[in-house]
Amino acid sequence: MKELTKKGREMFVSHLEEIEPGIYENPNATKSNTKECQEHYDKNAIKILDDDKYHYQCMARKLKNSDVFKKEFYSVADIAGGHPKLASHMNVSEVVVYDQYAEMYERLNGEFVKRYAPKASVSYEKKAITHSNFTPNAEVAICCHILEYLSLKQIRKLLGNLETDKVVIYGPNVKRARNKNWFHFRPADHRTFCTMEAMIKLIEEAGFKFKEGYEYREDYLIYGDKK
Repeated sequence: MKELTKKGREMFVSHLEEIEPGIYENPNATKSNTKECQEHYDKNAIKILDDDKYHYQCMARKLKNSDVFKKEFYSVADIAGGHPKLASHMNVSEVVVYDQYAEMYERLNGEFVKRYAPKASVSYEKKAITHSNFTPNAEVAICCHILEYLSLKQIRKLLGNLETDKVVIYGPNVKRARNKNWFHFRPADHRTFCTMEAMIKLIEEAGFKFKEGYEYREDYLIYGDKK
């Protein structure tokens, strides 16, 4: 399947199934909660921190120009994103990371702090985020490069369960895919890819009003508020 973007460039998703408009699924994706996956992230955690540092520093400069992100958020629930690299550049006082590998990320928190110097205190809680009773107690929920690991059904359940007033989605912009070797396609456990328009529809289904969003390099950022 080839689809034209607004800029007239081709988006390559021929190896994916379009299960809803703008939502694509990799039918061959592996599970993301295997022992092999945990060993992979444990082994590569420091390299990932180093590789991503410049990207999030640049992202932080973009956030400074946003009226939304100039405001201070009291507390953040960072959902299954590992070390809170995006939240570390936001005006927040407290970040709780909910992750199935929480012990690993907590053990390496000193390495994260040394590289990212987060403005908020960071704690980690082991949690299976796809459980129906997952309702983090915070002002804002951040889903930073995590929804692509879930099925569409799991994404809807997660967003629908959020009792936070605000949500921030940061993830791969499938409209940037130009071939099967796009780096967001490479991880075997990346399952679901959405256009920005489709993701906005998903957060609105969950009760959030779309307030702000933009593309950034290979990703997009979406901010929604229930107020």
